[in-house]
Amino acid sequence: MKRFLLVLITITALVILPGFNVSAQKKGVLNLYNFLDYIPKDIIQEFEREYNVKVNEKKYKSNEEMWDELLKLGAKGKAYDGGKKYDIVIPAGDYAVAMKGLQMLEKINKNSIPNLKNIDSKIASNMTHDPDFDYLIPYMVSGVGVVVNKKFLTDYQRNMDLFLRPDLKNKIVFLDNLRGVIGLAQLKLGYSVNSVDQNELNKSKNLILDWKKNMRGWGNKSYSKALATGDIWVAVGIPEDIFSEMSRLEKRDMDFFVPQEGAPMYMNLFVIPKGSSNLEEAHKFINFILTPKIYVRIADALGSPGVTRLISTLRTVKPLYSLDDIKNNSFIDYVPNELFTQLYMPLWESVKK
Repeated sequence: MKRFLLVLITITALVILPGFNVSAQKKGVLNLYNFLDYIPKDIIQEFEREYNVKVNEKKYKSNEEMWDELLKLGAKGKAYDGGKKYDIVIPAGDYAVAMKGLQMLEKINKNSIPNLKNIDSKIASNMTHDPDFDYLIPYMVSGVGVVVNKKFLTDYQRNMDLFLRPDLKNKIVFLDNLRGVIGLAQLKLGYSVNSVDQNELNKSKNLILDWKKNMRGWGNKSYSKALATGDIWVAVGIPEDIFSEMSRLEKRDMDFFVPQEGAPMYMNLFVIPKGSSNLEEAHKFINFILTPKIYVRIADALGSPGVTRLISTLRTVKPLYSLDDIKNNSFIDYVPNELFTQLYMPLWESVKK
């Protein structure tokens, strides 16, 4: 009996000791739906170790693929249960704003993300649809640009006339991204990247079809090696994606530029789908990523200018471009769902045929 009492007292003492929490020993879970290789694996593993959380990561190749997946989970806001499958998604800004409008998102508990204070004021000023970060948290900015393999193409102008050169037939690949490609055409023609004018969109479609005559095809990260080997000479896309699979030696042969006419620009954001089963882990993850010493490692790995104000003093790798380099680019904004469905989707389907 005395021995039993001694064991009971010992267990009770351990439970009430400061810092000892039996429930804390249970491994948490976080279901992350992420763009291809957008967060380095070692960063995710570090989060898992630090917070005793198992991260289940599923990857998508385009925002369109992500959107289709989420719609299958019951969009329209009324019976949305995407959070039962995913706790964090990282969509481009226009899709994130659409999700917010359709009531597909959990409200952010900002007290759980103190590192929000690190967001650069230049970035915060562009959060017009959610200036207080109630639903959308900036992760990275990226702009569409052009990468040329200088070993194979030495004479060219840094503008979109490049896409029509007959000597480049089958030597150009465009990113498989609706708003990115349509946005380029809109800017080339002097229109807004967020235009909903039917006539302007028709002219943009015709221009893309002219570009398509020279195209080898549509791609995302898969065209990186083709560009490095000279199978294609020009890649139009997100530089972080294009350069991610190239060696340092291969990168020396590449010339990245933003076309003189300008280019579409994205802000990619953290969102928590409504119904998330792991809200605590989701908030911990976002705050962890925005920790300066963690965030700079991600930005360096991607070559991105980043969205935090402390990054310039910490980074060890020169970014592919700076925020100043893309300051004249045009942010892709939200187009209301009915107009997007009526105007943009048919256009994209016709050029992808």
